[in-house]
Amino acid sequence: DIYPRVWKDDAHREMARTMMLRHGADMILKIDQKVAIWAAGAVASAILLLENYDSTQHGEPIYIATTDSKWLKIRDVVDGCERSVVQFYSKRLTCSCLDERCTAVKSLPKTGICHYCAQRKGRSDLLVCAGCSREQYCSRECQEADWPTHKESCRESRQEKKESKIVMCGVAADSNEHTSHGTPFRSLGGSVKEWSHACTMQSQERQKADVPCI
Repeated sequence: DIYPRVWKDDAHREMARTMMLRHGADMILKIDQKVAIWAAGAVASAILLLENYDSTQHGEPIYIATTDSKWLKIRDVVDGCERSVVQFYSKRLTCSCLDERCTAVKSLPKTGICHYCAQRKGRSDLLVCAGCSREQYCSRECQEADWPTHKESCRESRQEKKESKIVMCGVAADSNEHTSHGTPFRSLGGSVKEWSHACTMQSQERQKADVPCI
């Protein structure tokens, strides 16, 4: 391991975490806004590793197996959502240096990035894969285009949930989730209800043609 004393000693990990928090806050306050948010988000990912390090799991960050909703919140920070990044640091700092900035970003929407085209969208406008509940897309087309790449990790995630006796989001009949071309998805906002309806119709047509849906 690199820097074994940092990883194996709680005091060293806390020292490294504190330094990174200060560094991230300095970037938010002093660097060009867009660059600062992205950079601070990258530093936040390292902070999360330190906070969630579990020596009993051979160093595997415990947030990897966290709940789906918390996973998406982590993704918001790492992917550079301004509101999420500023709040991430503000909640962890003992000083008030980010209080004014934190108040300002409360009016901003939470955003995420499409896993396929990398466009930033409001979280309420994104679709979340109903299979793994961890990848999000800006449209059904993007999800279908990404499915050849995503399907293996999606199936692995679902299998892990089954083995852990976690109820999959894609199982509930009343969960407003549908499939299209074998790709499961779940809408987060009311603005995508028409996608759900269209996808249901396509799913029914495919079932008639004996094409299996997940």
